[in-house]
Amino acid sequence: MDLNNYILSEDVQAILLLTANIGKKESVQPLTLKEYNSIAKWLSENNLHPKNIFDDNVLQGIKDSGHLKIDIDRINRLLDRGGKLALTLEKWFNQGLWIISRIDEKYPGRIKKHLGNSSPPVLYGAGNKDLLDQGGLAVVGSRKPGEKALQFTQRISGLCAKEDIQIISGGAKGIDREAMITVDSYGGAYTGVLAGGLAKEALSGIYRNSMRDGRGVLISPFNPDAGFNVGNAMSRNKYIYTLADWALVVSSSDNRGGTWAGAVENINKNWTPLFVRYDDNVSAGNTLLIEKGAHKLSLSDIESHGTLRKTFENIQREGEKDADDGKERSDIQLTLFEESVD
Repeated sequence: MDLNNYILSEDVQAILLLTANIGKKESVQPLTLKEYNSIAKWLSENNLHPKNIFDDNVLQGIKDSGHLKIDIDRINRLLDRGGKLALTLEKWFNQGLWIISRIDEKYPGRIKKHLGNSSPPVLYGAGNKDLLDQGGLAVVGSRKPGEKALQFTQRISGLCAKEDIQIISGGAKGIDREAMITVDSYGGAYTGVLAGGLAKEALSGIYRNSMRDGRGVLISPFNPDAGFNVGNAMSRNKYIYTLADWALVVSSSDNRGGTWAGAVENINKNWTPLFVRYDDNVSAGNTLLIEKGAHKLSLSDIESHGTLRKTFENIQREGEKDADDGKERSDIQLTLFEESVD
């Protein structure tokens, strides 16, 4: 079976063969992101493309360069998986899946802007690709939320649908899935960034109709047939945040768990403004995230500002003003101290 029978460029085929897990068992380990980036950089510096990796002269050039610590025999073994890849692609395409790489026009510019070479070489997906760079509100939280947290999520998701704000989430049970299902029920749009099980989720009745109507897209940087993996769940958090205009943590444990880790990473990397649900019954993790610099968000805030967009904008503006005032007070105190020393 010929890979060219499918709508994938030779460049994407090469990237898949070098980096992707194909099937359940691999006789050779695909390149890590760091290893692939080293090859991609060498190819670019020599005015070559990923498809040129099939040329023996190019492989010899990689070997002769000396600074690439990758076994050429390993690269050849990866490239020899063409038949296996073709069979796998036939199955994925029959399931309605598609594949985009970092060199494709439809690859999310937001991810590349924030992550650069740390962006995954390929993304697997199903649904409307145009939603990937639309932005919106990232909504994340616990897998076992309380009733108040669920009600808050439902209210926020309904407002997102009303204001044409896309929901971006991880599709996991609990807050993530509740946000996506609720915005869908109101006719809104969503992007789900999955840690595993893309092929299964894409075929499920939960998302099928909205994806058919162009209101939903599911993506994953991991093999579509792979199951849930804690490490994958942790690493995919960055894609949820970098795709969004704002982020909202509904409920989080303190100092542990994927929601906490993703939120702290977003604060440290400053990818997108972070808001945290704050009311009389929030978890300790929510309070700690606010202490780390996240903005408080309550339903009364939204009622006073009128819309979600205005709420986010005004709270951000107030936070920036408080930060400026604090800096000004610090500058004044420093000046007074210096004068007293003089």
